[in-house]
Amino acid sequence: MMKQQFFLFLAVIVMISSVIEAGRGREFMSNLKEKLSGVKEKMKNS
Repeated sequence: MMKQQFFLFLAVIVMISSVIEAGRGREFMSNLKEKLSGVKEKMKNS
């Protein structure tokens, strides 16, 4: 079980680093932060 989580984590890191290399790192991170804050707001309101 832990191995699967580790490989998933690794895949996410590779994906993020490839997006950053593509020159869209800042846009991607800001979009991600907006989505995360939106989710947090929904959790608070529910």
